[in-house]
Amino acid sequence: MTVETISGSPPEHTATTNIAREDHLGFIRACGHEPRILYLVFGF
Repeated sequence: MTVETISGSPPEHTATTNIAREDHLGFIRACGHEPRILYLVFGF
């Protein structure tokens, strides 16, 4: 992942939140999962 922060919003689009990349990965690990980074290619 090359971005420093990740932004997200709920389905209703009533708010937006940002979380640092390392904090997000730490949260995933704290939940008992090992993050998997997938690189997607667009424009086949």
